[in-house]
Amino acid sequence: MRTQSNLLPEGFHDALPPYAEAASRLERDVLDTLASHGYVRVTPPLAEYEDGLTERMQGASRNDLMRFVDPISQRTLALRPDMTMQIGRIATTSLVDRPRPLRLSYSGQVLKLRSGQLQ
Repeated sequence: MRTQSNLLPEGFHDALPPYAEAASRLERDVLDTLASHGYVRVTPPLAEYEDGLTERMQGASRNDLMRFVDPISQRTLALRPDMTMQIGRIATTSLVDRPRPLRLSYSGQVLKLRSGQLQ
């Protein structure tokens, strides 16, 4: 018989009712409030090419990245440890022609590799 501790890695957990719904409702409420004040939502991907992601990292180490190889391009991909650098990339590339200041909102999951950060 498998125990719960054998199913998920340290720091990971299932969000169960009613907590999953409460967390989703809170996220929606925060994003709706931001939207009512003129913020527009952006959603960056969970993974990017490692070299592009690490160019924009400040205060984070390459050791903070979970890396794997893209089977199509054979380039190294990394899961984001923070979303801020991706929002900066979006602002300076895809939204470069938009009037400033930009009002962007975002939410999503990140992956922290250090055991003290896995909560």
